Amino acid sequence: MKLVLAGDNLATLTEYQIQHEQKIGQPFNSINVNKLSLPEIREKLGSISMFGDQQSWKITGLEKIRSPKMKGELIELLSESADEIIVVVQSELTPSIKKKFTAHSWQIKEFKMPKVFFQFTESIKVRPLRDCHKLLLKSLEQKNEWELHSLIARQFRLLLAVATGAPVQAPPFAIPKLRAQAKKFTPEEIIFALHTLFEIERDIKSGQAVTTWSQQIDRLLVRLYDGVRSN
Repeated sequence: MKLVLAGDNLATLTEYQIQHEQKIGQPFNSINVNKLSLPEIREKLGSISMFGDQQSWKITGLEKIRSPKMKGELIELLSESADEIIVVVQSELTPSIKKKFTAHSWQIKEFKMPKVFFQFTESIKVRPLRDCHKLLLKSLEQKNEWELHSLIARQFRLLLAVATGAPVQAPPFAIPKLRAQAKKFTPEEIIFALHTLFEIERDIKSGQAVTTWSQQIDRLLVRLYDGVRSN
């Protein structure tokens, strides 16, 4: 069986991946294809498979390969293999890449974050607090607090990179929005938000929290909008 697991909802993706690997009942050999040439990948696949029964492979790093030609050749190579293969892509599949997989009868499962999560994180200090809070409430309807928590932290890490001139690990189309949002914060406010998110996660997971996750996020939003950075 050849399977592609793709999307930005990494917790759900990873849970499915683990369950699938357990179902197969044998260990998966891992290859990070971003760090290898096509001949090296071919050699790795063949070096084990030729000496035994069908093997199981977990392929990562496809989304980091810049060359569309190499991506296509790699998918062709994996499609020709008789082994069990899982390709893990930690982003959404582009239509062109999805077409290459479906042409070879791969099974594709996608794990996407709810759009409202992105709408909420992109609204912080960009839209009025009232509107931002409404998006938070809509996000909470998804019953997935820790995925949202992870996405909020990621957004503030991106904003900190923009604010400090560090490399920004985001698609080109997202950069203008990040720059506009970063101007709403001081670097100190962004760092404060990141520290607070860490403390919220630590306190809740260790049982020390006296308020709920949503209450603490509400408090963080109010303080950010008021420009308060310390107790």
